[in-house]
Amino acid sequence: MRPGPAIAVLSAPMLCAAFVMASAPAPAQSHGGMNEAGIVILERAPVYPNPRSTRPTTILALGAPVAASVKVRGPDLNFFQEKFGRVRVVYFRGDRLHDFGWIEAAALARFYYGACPPVGGPMMMRGVRWEWTDCFKSAHDAKLQELGMLVQPARP
Repeated sequence: MRPGPAIAVLSAPMLCAAFVMASAPAPAQSHGGMNEAGIVILERAPVYPNPRSTRPTTILALGAPVAASVKVRGPDLNFFQEKFGRVRVVYFRGDRLHDFGWIEAAALARFYYGACPPVGGPMMMRGVRWEWTDCFKSAHDAKLQELGMLVQPARP
């Protein structure tokens, strides 16, 4: 059976949407194949459980590192997903736990880092603890210097 006109009308918008999505570069690819991350540039930056929440789950301090939490398939890079002026991040709570949340995009100075073997992302397990990768730490420290902040190691 041949599709009728109604099917052709319905499929045309889908094809246009697919073309736009396929032709638009992934955000991480627009930064030379680098992962995105950020440093908190406010004294106190609230982190929210979702992009519309008004109740923060935690507060990050000036200089705290965060990493983008959305992976791009293919190059396997991390980039910031932005909604309602906030970006989705992964961060550390204390020395052992990391968590996900949403932070105001304006509260961050962004920086970029390369994939660090054996993992491509910002964190890796060392023993029983999660840590920032060495590539992430180096890029974080360089951004702190660029901003004129005292260099504090990205912990843990």
